[in-house]
Amino acid sequence: MASTVDALFAAAGVPRLGAVPWQTTVPSVHPGVYVVARVSDPAGQVSGDAEIDLCAIRQLLEIRTELTLDGQRPSLEALSDRLKSMWLPDEPVIYVGLAGTSLRNRVSQFYRTRLGARSPHAGGWPLKCINGLSTVWVHFGECTNVNVAELKMLETFMSALAPDARERTLDPELPLPYANLEIKDSANRRRIKRHGIRGAKAAR
Repeated sequence: MASTVDALFAAAGVPRLGAVPWQTTVPSVHPGVYVVARVSDPAGQVSGDAEIDLCAIRQLLEIRTELTLDGQRPSLEALSDRLKSMWLPDEPVIYVGLAGTSLRNRVSQFYRTRLGARSPHAGGWPLKCINGLSTVWVHFGECTNVNVAELKMLETFMSALAPDARERTLDPELPLPYANLEIKDSANRRRIKRHGIRGAKAAR
């Protein structure tokens, strides 16, 4: 069964305070975690394949001339297909993030970071490669130990996947939400989804 937004907040022990439409300011200046979902209802379910925005993919390839897929310069179709393969059609949650200081500021940084840029918030960049982004919602809750809360949410998401859904994911060993590309454990060790895309963000 798919993970609901409510289930992820509950697993992390973080009260969900509300949700705003994409590109809308989050009304909290405190630290916390947020979930980008395809539903406004935190208990809601959804189903449907990804619709990749080919204009966004073309723009990304034009901006990031260093971008490679499995070590090779990809075609528009190849990069689109790889992103589509990361999609989990029955999951309402498509990204989980944290804000160490202010939810309002961090989510606003996410909104305004251009595709292909590294800052101010390039994490979750595959989100900006889908059509219908204006229809998604940002659910949020305040907490102080944001790293622990985010980790618990991601672990809960992965553990809730049915075996057949996990097997169909791009990386069955690390079946993160669509736009999450890595996870840090309690010892701050990084594990990266095996997506094969390199150079999608500007160099440091």
